[in-house]
Amino acid sequence: LMRIRHPLPTEWNKIQLLNDEVFADNITYDPDLKRDWAISEVGKQYFQELVTDDEQVCFVAEDDNMLVGYIAAAPKE
Repeated sequence: LMRIRHPLPTEWNKIQLLNDEVFADNITYDPDLKRDWAISEVGKQYFQELVTDDEQVCFVAEDDNMLVGYIAAAPKE
């Protein structure tokens, strides 16, 4: 059963890995993409803040207790 929920603060790294999978696929279509961004220090900080910052919102999709997707939004700076 698919479930949509807010991520736990400890799940930032699972979201980070999901994003890394997307980048691995999208590099084919966007050669300017920084392939290792999600797993870089900047990416790590982004995902840690994503699940703790009240100014941002994130939802994860969970299927059989496994995160299979996410969506995130933040105010434009």
